[in-house]
Amino acid sequence: MRVRHLLEARRAAAVGCVLALAGCGEGAPDPSRTLSIVSGSENRSLEPIVTAFCDDNGWSCPMTYSGSVDIRLMLEEGDMAFDAVWPAHSRWVELGDRRRQVKHLESIMQSPVVFGVVRSEAERLGLTDRPVTTRELVDLVRNGTFEFIMTSATQSNSGFSAYVAMLTALSGSPEVLTQAMLDDPALRVDVEDLLSGVSRTSGSSGWLSSLYLEGAPQRAYSAMVNYEALIIEANQALENQGLEPLYAIYPSDGTALADSPLGFVAREDNAEKEEFFLELQAHMLSAPVQDELLALGRRVGFGGVLEGADPDVFRADWGIDTTSVLPAIRFPATDTIQAALVLYQEVLRKPSLLSMCLDFSGSMEGAGEAELKAAIEWLFDPEVSRRYLLQPSDQDIFFILPFSSRVQDVAVARGPEEALGIPDYVGSLRADGGTDMYACARRALQEMVAVPAVDSHTAAVILLTDGNSDGDREAFLRFYAQQGRDIPVYAITFGNADETQLNDIAAETRARVFDGRSDLTQAFRSARGYN
Repeated sequence: MRVRHLLEARRAAAVGCVLALAGCGEGAPDPSRTLSIVSGSENRSLEPIVTAFCDDNGWSCPMTYSGSVDIRLMLEEGDMAFDAVWPAHSRWVELGDRRRQVKHLESIMQSPVVFGVVRSEAERLGLTDRPVTTRELVDLVRNGTFEFIMTSATQSNSGFSAYVAMLTALSGSPEVLTQAMLDDPALRVDVEDLLSGVSRTSGSSGWLSSLYLEGAPQRAYSAMVNYEALIIEANQALENQGLEPLYAIYPSDGTALADSPLGFVAREDNAEKEEFFLELQAHMLSAPVQDELLALGRRVGFGGVLEGADPDVFRADWGIDTTSVLPAIRFPATDTIQAALVLYQEVLRKPSLLSMCLDFSGSMEGAGEAELKAAIEWLFDPEVSRRYLLQPSDQDIFFILPFSSRVQDVAVARGPEEALGIPDYVGSLRADGGTDMYACARRALQEMVAVPAVDSHTAAVILLTDGNSDGDREAFLRFYAQQGRDIPVYAITFGNADETQLNDIAAETRARVFDGRSDLTQAFRSARGYN
């Protein structure tokens, strides 16, 4: 109750300030008194705390949510458009901030990355009320008795942290992981087997939690790897719906800890912003706000032992451990991290089975067709895919389905070498005819379920259209249900696409919609990161 009341109070204060500004005719915020923040999605529920402080001091503090990996790339490329960064872990700033733009980096709170397992399932597997090792989880996956959802290690900090913890634990829990250890064939087999238990993935920790909650009434997923704080938030939502909560498991041979640092992006002539940033940071680190964060399920001390933690938030019956020193791993050196990420993307992760439905109807003729072709060429460029850690593995399979009022043709590419030919194939296509995205989505499913190794892949459809679709929605949904498979249909908006139709097909398949109107290449990249 306390958590809900805190959030409601913060939101009410934020809304009140917005209404007050509108009533006074203030118009757009003053850029000189705007502190823009790019943050990991796990901090979304904390935005009211930031907003209220900024409003009280006459500042606007818009928060944009992006993956920690994206924050790293923004810093690395030197085009950081935000005044402050708030990733899940300081390691991403260290990896990306080659120009030393970030100042005053301070951890605001901590949250371990844990396995949240449906309580009855955890009891059935014998995982409750005792230490559980990563090796035991590997054995459960090998036995076919354990699956979980997890973010991509190359796209999201929670997946990355869990992955590094897996590598460290299965290497024998050394003081720190080294590049030499990554070459151990036995380690690779163990981690690959554990990751084969991933039933759905995503590029966002916050969205992964939403995915779990969406599937909870049907018990679609029995376990989720995520931040302890998001497991707590999920459990609060589950109990409010009368659903069974998750039980938190902290692998006893290595648990990763997110330190959630807030830092200022230094530029010339922004001394006033820097001064206000320091005031905001001090506010977030003040005793009252730290108590508030604790009440919201965030840890505000190192080592794991929590003083004064509310037992109604950090609940022992949810497996939340506030009395033990957490077996937190040390993150390895930068070169080892980079090698581990490449190893994940090219070798160890569960391979992708991806169908891309590309609208080549008549309305795409001209600029739309050219932009689509350029986006595909960019996405499958080897240099680009390596930079964004989206490069195909040898086991990845791609179906390319151009469509109009019907599916024009189907091309298939297996592995990185054949994927190089996708841009040339798409480049040869011409726009013509009507639009039926439902026919394409159905054909995509038919192609994928016919693959003999479909169950050993992470399957998804990416659908791009620029218009209102004809075709039979109900027939597609019946066909989808008949397959009995959890295959998301991610959608990308473009041109005059009917967002209602795209939101509907995404919701029916537990997927999401990406906005391709302002930047189609980035929309494709984001969608690709969910597979």
